[in-house]
Amino acid sequence: MIDIFVINQVDYSIIVIGGAGTLIFFAMQLVLCLKAKKSRTKRIPLYVLLCLALFCVLLGFGVFGSSSGSVLDGNKIAALALACIVGIAAIGEILAWAVYGIIRHNWKRKAE
Repeated sequence: MIDIFVINQVDYSIIVIGGAGTLIFFAMQLVLCLKAKKSRTKRIPLYVLLCLALFCVLLGFGVFGSSSGSVLDGNKIAALALACIVGIAAIGEILAWAVYGIIRHNWKRKAE
């Protein structure tokens, strides 16, 4: 077994995967913000994230299936996994909107 992200016997694979995911979602949203003309088009990833978050909440409450009542319920495990993915994507989206706001502010300042 190759442990590529193990440094000093500490596994950093979750941090690396989360950081890579955040960078991917950041890049996608920033490119969309810079290239899209309509504000509705810029907000499409935000709407997708909100729908996924709603699906995650509904899945956690057991709307899509019966709950076994145990601590390790399948619906809750799936909701937790989806919540981690949505959280990573949301961090990238928020950072992209912040960078886009700074860029747009500087563009308006240069136009004056």
